[in-house]
Order: sequence, then C-alpha cells, then structure tokens
Amino acid sequence: MPGRDKFQLWTSDELEADRKRSADIFRDERLTEETQEYHDRFDKNRDLVDALLAETRDLRDLSVLDPPTLAKREFLKPFRYIAGPPISEGDLQEVTGLSSVSEKEIRNNFEARDIIVQVIYDGHDRSRFPWIGHDYEPDEHETTAAALATAALMSANDSEVARKAKQRAKVEKFCKGLEERGFEKVKSRKIQRREDLPGPGQFCGRASIKDGDKGGQADFVIRRWDGLAVPVECKSSSTELNSHKRIFVETVPRAEGWKEILGSSTVSAAILAGPYAINDLQDAQTRGLAIWWFHDLSVAYDFLAKG
Repeated sequence: MPGRDKFQLWTSDELEADRKRSADIFRDERLTEETQEYHDRFDKNRDLVDALLAETRDLRDLSVLDPPTLAKREFLKPFRYIAGPPISEGDLQEVTGLSSVSEKEIRNNFEARDIIVQVIYDGHDRSRFPWIGHDYEPDEHETTAAALATAALMSANDSEVARKAKQRAKVEKFCKGLEERGFEKVKSRKIQRREDLPGPGQFCGRASIKDGDKGGQADFVIRRWDGLAVPVECKSSSTELNSHKRIFVETVPRAEGWKEILGSSTVSAAILAGPYAINDLQDAQTRGLAIWWFHDLSVAYDFLAKG
C-alpha cells in the first residue's frame, strides 16, 4: 500500500499546543494530587518510625528485633532507612548476601536477622542518629528531628515509586485500548529481522529489536493489519532539559536503528508525557519519529487502525 509508512507531521503550532497541555497536566499532578499524597505518606511513615524507636528504646536495644518482629514490613521498612544512605530491599539482599529478605525468609531465620541488623547498625546515619554506638540517651529534640528526617526520606522515595506506578498505569491503559480495538497481545520476543515481528493485528510488549549496536528495546511493537510495523517507546519527562535526554539519547537513536533493521513499512513512534522542548519535538519529527501524547491517545489509535 503506497504511503502506508507515512505518519502525521505536526505543525509548530500543533506541537506547541500539545506540549503545553502535557506540561500543564504534569504541573497539576505535582502541585495538587501528589502534594496531598505526600503528606498522607509522611503521616504513615512517621508512625512507622515512631513505633520502631519506641520498640527499640530509640535504637539503643536492637535485641528486641527478633526474627518475627524484624520480618514485619512495619519494622523492616523504617529500619532500612536508619542507614545512611537508606538501603532498598534489593540492595539489602545484595549487601547481606542473603537469598531473600522477604518476610517469609526472615521470620524464623536468626542468622539472617543478625546479618541484617549488623549491616544497618554499621551503616547507620551518624547525622540523624548520633547517639548510636555512643551509649547515651538522646533527648526529645534529637529523636524528633531524627524521626522527621527519616519519615521525609521514606516519603520522598514512596512518592517516586508512586510516580513510576502512575506512568506504568498510563502504559497499561494504552495496552488495554489496543485490545479493545481488536489487537491481540502476544508474548515478548527478540526481533532481529522482519520475520520475527508479531503478525498483523498483534502486538507485544518489551521487545528487543537489535542488530549489533543498532536499535534496542521497544516498549511495544505493534503490527497493523496491513503489515506496517510500529515500534513504540513510552517516555515521561519532568523538565524540558530532561526531555532532550528522553528523546535524543534514549529514543531517536533506537528508532533509527529499528527502521534500519526492519526496513520500509516501519514507523517508529514515541508516546510522551510531561514537559518537552519544542525544538526537540520538531527535530525528532524530522528524523522520522512519530509524536503521540498520553493525553490524547486517539491519534495513536487512529493511525494504528488504518490499513
């Protein structure tokens, strides 16, 4: 079908309108919804820290953290944040050398408990908890300051995790929309040539389209009913400066590689959220990247429905 690999090229005014709307949505999420969510998380995390300090006599008696107690999420989470810097569950597993730091693994394992406690004790934040290891009882001002700082660290990380979850939800919404429009989701795969693509009317997630240094992983590979291959990258930016990296370091080089590997009848696309610089959007279009937005997925669906 002649011209089937042609996609909508937006004018400067159209790109400006969409990038402004995307930035406004980002700003509204950060200033309203996320602000309240942060305060809710802070209150919950402050309660967790206070409970840990009360249970351990302000961390001066860690012997009370027996395996069943330490294994509880309400104790292990704030305890990980005693370290400076805090230790994630994944990092805790690595630095302790344990096969798992799950509640099931720790609950009846005294050796695992001892290793975890020693790692956190040795790496405790000396600025927030200066009394640990110095055998003195902290005053109320010290414990309050430590609890506030620790709850803030926990809440900031929780907010970052929640932001990533919201972006994943946007991607899942796009995926669900494809299925509602008749596309069949098939298993992920490595794609080295056109024969490896999903069939017409199918799509897969997290596909590797790579040949040597060319290409890379795509968030989705969609096959229109006319056979057009559409690798898609989903990107969320937090600043216009950050958007340059999202587009020209992470997306455009991959997209050009996908086109080279898969040949003609291929359109590489990016679905964007957050602030983006107008010049980056214009240049990306010029280099063959279709620009779509999470705030208006109808454009993507209309293109994919063709053929």
